[in-house]
Amino acid sequence: MRKTLLVLGVGLCVVGCMVRSSSAAVFDPVFRVMKVKGACHVLTPGSTATVAAEDQKAYPFGTVVISGDASSCMVSLSSGNKGQVGANARLCVEEVAVAKGEKPVRIIRLEAGKIDVSLEDAYEQRNLLRVDTHCSTITALKGGKFSVDVKTLEELLAAVVLCDSSELKVEGPQFAIARLVKDQVVSIACSQDRGYIQIKNEAGQYGIDLRDAEGNAKTFSMEPGSVVKIMQRRSEAEGLLIVTILRVDPDGTPADQDASFTYTETLVEAQKPPAPPSAVTTTTTVRPPETPGEWEPIWSSTTTTTTTTTTRPVPGVVVPPATPVPPPHERPTPTPVGRT
Repeated sequence: MRKTLLVLGVGLCVVGCMVRSSSAAVFDPVFRVMKVKGACHVLTPGSTATVAAEDQKAYPFGTVVISGDASSCMVSLSSGNKGQVGANARLCVEEVAVAKGEKPVRIIRLEAGKIDVSLEDAYEQRNLLRVDTHCSTITALKGGKFSVDVKTLEELLAAVVLCDSSELKVEGPQFAIARLVKDQVVSIACSQDRGYIQIKNEAGQYGIDLRDAEGNAKTFSMEPGSVVKIMQRRSEAEGLLIVTILRVDPDGTPADQDASFTYTETLVEAQKPPAPPSAVTTTTTVRPPETPGEWEPIWSSTTTTTTTTTTRPVPGVVVPPATPVPPPHERPTPTPVGRT
């Protein structure tokens, strides 16, 4: 009898452990805005003006959430999976169409401000979350906490990514950080057209995936304070993008004798530079791809332009954001042009 009870107890324990290991909640078919404090507004799909955000209300994907001065709110994707939105933030919560039976994918496109994300344990078994900024895609590989803070630094758009207890993958034009773990921090700043990208290690030590002078994929180590600078420009030869990479040590000197190198990428189509700006204020929005790791050239036929008279939406007079661009072409094989 005791033996039977022991076997039964072990069986129940195993089943219980299995249930707990896969107990993460699946993302809901909508998202909710919660814990609204101060002036928070939403712009729903198809609307031309914002309205005050309602606490606990569910909103469809494609809704833009805007927080004002000294204001905050929370976006909830499902029980235990949420993001705390700080003041002066603007973001859009979207979903990616997936085949039946595949994990639901949610994207938070963060244009300004800070979001502190908290995902339950084992979230990754049933869901996938990305936070997209102007020149980076942050994928949560595991449950836990992390934050993304987007701000403008002079003429650059910067995102500071801090991994608390999660595990992240960070990607952008010509670079990737395969794994960011606890207490590691990276900042990614870029120009509006992404012709200049700067990646700085703010804390921890991790590798960054680049291409070397021969155009081959290679992982370089980044120490705290080290910087990688990426310059992209269109060649005078039709259909070529010239990429120059410079790796800098914390003391400001080149990382090594091969710290600077250049290669070219062949563009799929004859791309044209952006049209000259009109008399009104224009903001060029280049959306990260639906498939991480595939980035369109800095001048692309899929680049969209949103025309607006203000950089910060005002309730009641907001122009809807541009429609996200389709996934860009597959990344071509670089052609080495020698070291600089």
